[in-house]
Amino acid sequence: ALVHATVKKDPQEIVVLTFDFSSEAAAVSSPVVSVAHDSGEPDAAFASVLEGSAQASGAKVLQRVKAGVDGANYLLRCTASDGNGNTLVRAGLLPVRAA
Repeated sequence: ALVHATVKKDPQEIVVLTFDFSSEAAAVSSPVVSVAHDSGEPDAAFASVLEGSAQASGAKVLQRVKAGVDGANYLLRCTASDGNGNTLVRAGLLPVRAA
């Protein structure tokens, strides 16, 4: 399932995003979050928005994000495995806007 959720952040904020798989699994493992520049102001260093690795916490995946270019929109995709060997995906748009 692909779910779009939008959370806005300031370029100076460091926040934790949550990808929720609870509607499909009691727990997930092996999470991987990727990021791509989606639209808005250009950002050649878009990969630096991710800080550290994604962490599974039950049916949720947590990913710290930082920086970003004011006016840019980033697409974050999270893949994780459930206990039945299935690969699940969630995606969300992260607009970066100065407060």
